Amino acid sequence: MQEPNFISKIQRTPIDKHLIRKIRYLENAYYAKFIEAFAKEFNDPKRTSFIDAYGLGKWGEAHHVVYQDPKTTETVDIEKTKEEVLDWVTDLYARTFTKIPLIINYHRLVGHPESWAPANPNSERLLEKAIAKGYSLRHDAFGMTGYYQGWEKDFAKKWNFKRPIIMEGGWITSKTHSYWIDPSGKYRKGHPEDVRKGEYEASKEAHVNMMDFRVGDTESWFKEFALVQGFNAEGGYRLYPDEIKLPKQLQAKSAVNIQHSWKNMGWGYFPNNIPQWNYKYKVAFALLDEQNKVKQVFVDQQAEPSKWLKGNAIANNLEVTVALPKGKYTWAVAIVDTTKENQPAIKLAVESEVTQSGWVKLTELKIQ
Repeated sequence: MQEPNFISKIQRTPIDKHLIRKIRYLENAYYAKFIEAFAKEFNDPKRTSFIDAYGLGKWGEAHHVVYQDPKTTETVDIEKTKEEVLDWVTDLYARTFTKIPLIINYHRLVGHPESWAPANPNSERLLEKAIAKGYSLRHDAFGMTGYYQGWEKDFAKKWNFKRPIIMEGGWITSKTHSYWIDPSGKYRKGHPEDVRKGEYEASKEAHVNMMDFRVGDTESWFKEFALVQGFNAEGGYRLYPDEIKLPKQLQAKSAVNIQHSWKNMGWGYFPNNIPQWNYKYKVAFALLDEQNKVKQVFVDQQAEPSKWLKGNAIANNLEVTVALPKGKYTWAVAIVDTTKENQPAIKLAVESEVTQSGWVKLTELKIQ
C-alpha cells in the first residue's frame, strides 16, 4: 500500500507535485525510522507498560487530525485518507512493538478533522481494524459526561473482557477546567470530589483495568481515599485460588489429580489473550523441598486466566505424575510466565506465605 501523507502542510501546485510527493515520502519514511528506533529501546515489558500507538490529532487523542493545508484548493476524500493513515500508522506500530500492549483511543471521531460532532459512521469499523491487529483501548474523557456518552459506553461494553480498557479523566479540576458546567449537573463548583466520584462510577461501568490519577489532580483523589481503596480492592483483576484439592501423602511416581478453582474479585479481567502476551501466563503447581527450592513444576495448559470474571468460579482438573524421591515437600501455586522458564509472574490476591521467588505455599506432601 502506498504510504499516505499526514504530516506535510506544504501547499500543492501543478508545478511542484513531483517534488511534494518526494518530500511526503521522505517525511513518512523518517517517521517510520523514528518509530522503529523507538521500539528498539522501549519494546520491552521490563521498561514499558504500554504504548499509545496512534498519537495523531489534538493532544494525540485521535481527533482533529489535519490531512491538508487549509489554504489549498484541493479537497481530499477524508474517509479514504483517514483510513489509509490509520492503516499505515497501526501497521507500523504492530510491526515494531510486539511485546507490549498497543493502545488506541476509542474516539467516536477517530482520525477525523472534527473534534466535536456525532459519531462518524466509520469510527467503529476503523477502531476494530486496529483491535484486529492487537490493539487495546483507552479513553481520555471519563467523567466528562457531555463527551463520554452512549457511543463510548456501548463500544466499551462490546469489548469488555476481550480487550483491556485504560481510563483517563476528562476534567482537570485544579484551576484548569470549569468542571461544574458538566451537563450531568452532578459536579458542584469547588467540589472536585464530585468529579472523582463521577470518573470512578464511569470506570466501574466500563470495567477498566487501569485508572489515571492524573498530574495536578492526585491530591483530590486522596481526599476521596475511599475511591482509591475501592479501586485497589475491585478495579482491574484480583485473582485468587478459591479452592485447591491436593494429596498430603503419596507413593513415589504416583499419578495425581489436582482440582483447582479460581475467582477474580476485580471488575476488569486479566488480559492474557492480547496478542502481545499470547496466553503466556498459566496456572502452575510446584513441589518445593525444605529449602523452598523448586523440585518439580506442573503447568496447567487448559486453565485460562483471561476467562476468570467477577462472580464466576472456574473449576479445573490437572492430571500429573509426581516423580520425586521419598521425603517431605510443600505444594505451591503460581501464575507463571511460560516464556521465562515458568517463573512466577503475577501476584495473587492471597494472604498466604510466599517464597522469595513468588510461589504461594499451600500444604505439605510426604512421599513414601
